[in-house]
Amino acid sequence: MKKNPGYIISVIVLFGVLVMVYVANIMVIRNITKKIDERTQEFQILLNENKELRTQYESLIAKDRIVSIATNQLGMVFPQEPPVVLEISKERIQEMEEN
Repeated sequence: MKKNPGYIISVIVLFGVLVMVYVANIMVIRNITKKIDERTQEFQILLNENKELRTQYESLIAKDRIVSIATNQLGMVFPQEPPVVLEISKERIQEMEEN
């Protein structure tokens, strides 16, 4: 029983196309995996940088540091007396607004 040469060529071409699709698929998956690995590394770098910046931020807003700069560099002093609170009645405010 002889097989049709067109049939054999069709099978070979189909097999070749399937192999090419398979190889192309593997290449795409490798590229995607490579990009994922790169993004993961970038993410880790950013996380580390964020952690360093948070630590730096915490040290910059420390109360002792701010008080030291205010008193030593800016010449500020703590008040000797408590602040005076002024109370103004609503009537007085309305009276001032009318004038």
